Parts: sequence; C-alpha cells; structure tokens
Amino acid sequence: MPEQYFTFSKKEQELMELFWDAGTPLARGEILERAANRKTSWKPNSVHILVNSLMEKGALEVAGYYLSSRKLGRTFQPTLTLQDYRLMQVKHAALLAKEAGVTAKDIKAAVDEGLK
Repeated sequence: MPEQYFTFSKKEQELMELFWDAGTPLARGEILERAANRKTSWKPNSVHILVNSLMEKGALEVAGYYLSSRKLGRTFQPTLTLQDYRLMQVKHAALLAKEAGVTAKDIKAAVDEGLK
C-alpha cells in the first residue's frame, strides 16, 4: 500500500501551524482564542469546515470530549508533526522526480543546493 500523501490549503496550513505550536489538543473555543493572536486568512465561522477537511485527510483526529454548559464538545490534535508533514512532501517530490527520470544524484545535488 502506498504511503499516505496530502497537501494543505493555505487556510489548512495556518490551522495546522496553530495546532503544532500549541502542542496540546484544542477545542473550537481554544482554536479561536489562539487564532485571535495571529493573522489568519480564515473566518471564525469556518473553523468546523477546516477541521472536518483536515480530519478527512487524516491530519487531525479527535483527542477527547468535554462537557460545557450541558453541551458535549470535542478536542482535536494533529496526527503528524510539522517535520513529518515536510518529509511527506519531500518524499512525494522525490517520487515524482524519479518517475520523470531524475536520478538520485540529481535529487541529492538539488537538496544540497537548497541547504546552502
């Protein structure tokens, strides 16, 4: 079975960075509180849409439940680290390059050049 691969939209990336920076599961209210201190391209009412999209991709999962004013809420956490996500992107790019006939030597040279 091939490794899982996905990319994030700009809005999804911003939300994932919020989770990665938090380092702890977040509820909707906590997401909105943390987002208020950042420049984001999404509106507060679209949080549930972004969370659902990230859950469908497998990037977020339900971490737990809490009771607030007789309503049950969920907390969410990332299923991968920022480093894991970046590595996924590099592996996918390397696979595409290999399919296009680019050699491992060329890929290494390009990576080395990018690290300068």
